[in-house]
Amino acid sequence: MPPRREPEAMFDTIVIATDGSASVRRAVSVAVDLAER
Repeated sequence: MPPRREPEAMFDTIVIATDGSASVRRAVSVAVDLAER
């Protein structure tokens, strides 16, 4: 069985447009979660 490799990043850059709305705050939260993985 070959050795396990670390998975490569799915994204290099995460871009979020902001307008101060509640949906953007949720999008930022999700983007931060993705970036921390």
